[in-house]
Amino acid sequence: MKHIQPWLAVIIKKASCLAILLSLVSCASYTPTKAAGSKMTLFQAKGTVKHILKHAASCCGGHSITKVDKVIISKKQIELVSAGHENLVLDITNLNPVVTEDFTVRTNGMINFNWVNLPTANDAIQLADALAVIKNHQSELSDSGADDFDEDSAQALKMSLREASIIVKNNSVVDFLPSEIMIGSDPTIVSCRYEDMDPIIYEEKGKNIVDFGSQCHYRLAFPADKNAEAQLVATALLRWKMATSEERQAWDDQLFVNSAMDYRASNPKPRLPEEARKFRVQAEFAVQEKQFDKGVELYGKALEIAPWWPEGHYNRALILGETKIYRDAIREMKRYLLLVPDAPDSRKVQDKIYQWEGMVGP
Repeated sequence: MKHIQPWLAVIIKKASCLAILLSLVSCASYTPTKAAGSKMTLFQAKGTVKHILKHAASCCGGHSITKVDKVIISKKQIELVSAGHENLVLDITNLNPVVTEDFTVRTNGMINFNWVNLPTANDAIQLADALAVIKNHQSELSDSGADDFDEDSAQALKMSLREASIIVKNNSVVDFLPSEIMIGSDPTIVSCRYEDMDPIIYEEKGKNIVDFGSQCHYRLAFPADKNAEAQLVATALLRWKMATSEERQAWDDQLFVNSAMDYRASNPKPRLPEEARKFRVQAEFAVQEKQFDKGVELYGKALEIAPWWPEGHYNRALILGETKIYRDAIREMKRYLLLVPDAPDSRKVQDKIYQWEGMVGP
């Protein structure tokens, strides 16, 4: 195969650039204006910057950094974190992004963003526009870069956990647990701890993408005209990330109360599903082998399938009590009583709760 002559490669590249940048006066450079960037919300802009930089094959020409592991956006600066390298800092106040003809985003500062495997004008323009939006909304960013203190977080905190859960569940199969979120359905269930969630929103191939976070490995795609819906889902996810452990536990306890009421009203009572029975048998064997932590884990798996199973809560409570994890033991035993308040051993069970409460204090 013959090699393309250098002069022909230049012509092809410039022709491609012109085809993509139809609305631009010149292919030599593109400077985002306030109007161009205003199509993005701040939430989208932050997500776009994080997504493009973290997925770039090569970043920041003239610096040793080759891969961005984390992007921290605060009121004063954008910090690029890369393992084994000194962090790079971009001053937002002096930001003036320009896209050149080789699809390099020049920022009017020390750092130029360019890539090896993302040589398209669309990537460069999206990044430049996002940087412009961040500069235009600089006052709405947090001082530290933490999600708890910026304008997006303020909007999220206006939601209740119930409202946030309904919004997400209307768009995906999810289950909100006290320590993690379970996404999808068998056989492709994904779990993600709340501390690992970093919900962002960005545009990709004409769709609005809501990414739960790089550690969660789950995304939702919305049509281009559903930007508001995508923004709402991302905000709802942010609300759950920001919730305290006490808030999440109270939410889970209330759900269990509703489940217990349904169980008590049912006649006949549901049978234990086969998968839950498997975990019950394994848990009982683990206890026989004095592997108490494993027994707690396996009973927990059975209860995820059948949260209405009274004996599972009772047995798990006893193991937790024996291993001196009293707070969790109390919660499990109280759930047992919620399911079977008239159980023959209810007096003995309540006294056991009193014993454990004495060990943990008020």
